[in-house]
Amino acid sequence: MGRPQFKDPAVRAALYHAIDKQAIIDALYYGLPTPTETYMPQQSFYYNPDLPKHEFSLEKAKAVLDGAGWVAGGDGVRAKDGVKLAFTCSTTAGNHIREQAQQFIQQSFKDIGVEMTISNRPSCGATTG
Repeated sequence: MGRPQFKDPAVRAALYHAIDKQAIIDALYYGLPTPTETYMPQQSFYYNPDLPKHEFSLEKAKAVLDGAGWVAGGDGVRAKDGVKLAFTCSTTAGNHIREQAQQFIQQSFKDIGVEMTISNRPSCGATTG
């Protein structure tokens, strides 16, 4: 949230609309997990089943960004007040499921004018050589 792109709540809402959680679950996890709106396990006392449900919609994501003044440039990446809607996403290198999920999300973000660069790194305990 410290980056200028993410300070705008419209950006955060649009990015969430652009993530097709069900497609990721179906394609990468064989349809087994149940989509959820929180990191809390459904078995937890603190799990809240009444959170607003996620709605995947690239059109809604684009409309939210348009309404907030994020305009696509010649390269297709949106910008506002001199700030490009571009960022880097990292996870543990070699975790194929996470890497594939990143690729799904990267494509969806590109479709709404957001540039997400993937730059994965080895885990802290990884050795090279």
